[in-house]
Amino acid sequence: MVRIIIISDGKYGDRAITNIKDRFPDTKLIQLPEYDMNEIIDEVEFTPEAEDAINSAELLINYHRHPDIAYEIASYG
Repeated sequence: MVRIIIISDGKYGDRAITNIKDRFPDTKLIQLPEYDMNEIIDEVEFTPEAEDAINSAELLINYHRHPDIAYEIASYG
Protein backbone atom coordinates (compact mmCIF):
# COMPACT_ATOMS: atom_id res chain seq x y z
CA MET A 1 0.00 0.00 0.00
CA VAL A 2 1.18 3.54 -0.76
CA ARG A 3 1.83 5.75 2.28
CA ILE A 4 0.03 9.00 1.45
CA ILE A 5 0.26 12.05 3.70
CA ILE A 6 -1.87 15.17 3.19
CA ILE A 7 -0.79 18.40 4.87
CA SER A 8 -3.40 21.11 5.33
CA ASP A 9 -3.95 24.35 7.21
CA GLY A 10 -7.61 23.46 7.62
CA LYS A 11 -8.97 25.48 4.75
CA TYR A 12 -8.37 22.91 2.04
CA GLY A 13 -7.66 19.21 1.99
CA ASP A 14 -10.85 17.86 3.58
CA ARG A 15 -12.33 16.74 0.30
CA ALA A 16 -9.01 15.27 -0.83
CA ILE A 17 -8.64 13.17 2.31
CA THR A 18 -12.19 11.86 1.93
CA ASN A 19 -11.71 10.91 -1.72
CA ILE A 20 -8.23 9.44 -1.34
CA LYS A 21 -9.17 7.40 1.75
CA ASP A 22 -11.76 5.58 -0.35
CA ARG A 23 -8.93 3.95 -2.33
CA PHE A 24 -6.07 4.21 0.19
CA PRO A 25 -7.48 3.81 3.73
CA ASP A 26 -4.12 4.34 5.45
CA THR A 27 -3.89 7.94 4.21
CA LYS A 28 -3.09 10.39 7.01
CA LEU A 29 -3.97 14.07 7.36
CA ILE A 30 -1.61 16.42 9.16
CA GLN A 31 -3.28 19.65 10.29
CA LEU A 32 -0.90 22.58 10.72
CA PRO A 33 -1.88 26.01 12.00
CA GLU A 34 -2.86 28.69 9.52
CA TYR A 35 -0.35 31.53 9.26
CA ASP A 36 -0.70 35.04 7.90
CA MET A 37 0.53 34.96 4.29
CA ASN A 38 2.39 38.26 4.81
CA GLU A 39 4.32 36.92 7.79
CA ILE A 40 7.80 35.48 7.27
CA ILE A 41 8.24 32.32 9.32
CA ASP A 42 11.88 31.85 10.30
CA GLU A 43 11.46 28.56 12.11
CA VAL A 44 8.78 26.01 11.38
CA GLU A 45 8.44 23.39 14.07
CA PHE A 46 6.63 20.16 13.33
CA THR A 47 5.58 17.68 15.98
CA PRO A 48 7.66 14.48 16.06
CA GLU A 49 4.65 12.60 14.67
CA ALA A 50 4.37 15.03 11.75
CA GLU A 51 8.11 14.75 11.04
CA ASP A 52 7.93 10.95 11.04
CA ALA A 53 4.91 11.01 8.72
CA ILE A 54 6.59 13.43 6.30
CA ASN A 55 9.78 11.38 6.24
CA SER A 56 7.96 8.09 5.68
CA ALA A 57 5.52 9.34 3.02
CA GLU A 58 5.71 7.86 -0.44
CA LEU A 59 3.32 10.53 -1.71
CA LEU A 60 2.96 13.86 0.07
CA ILE A 61 0.19 16.26 -0.92
CA ASN A 62 0.55 19.77 0.46
CA TYR A 63 -2.56 21.95 0.76
CA HIS A 64 -0.95 24.39 3.18
CA ARG A 65 -0.97 27.81 1.55
CA HIS A 66 2.01 29.48 3.23
CA PRO A 67 5.19 29.36 1.07
CA ASP A 68 7.52 29.03 4.08
CA ILE A 69 5.71 25.85 5.13
CA ALA A 70 6.04 24.43 1.61
CA TYR A 71 9.76 25.26 1.61
CA GLU A 72 10.28 23.60 4.99
CA ILE A 73 8.43 20.46 3.91
CA ALA A 74 10.56 20.26 0.76
CA SER A 75 13.73 20.40 2.85
CA TYR A 76 12.81 17.08 4.52
CA GLY A 77 13.35 15.17 1.27
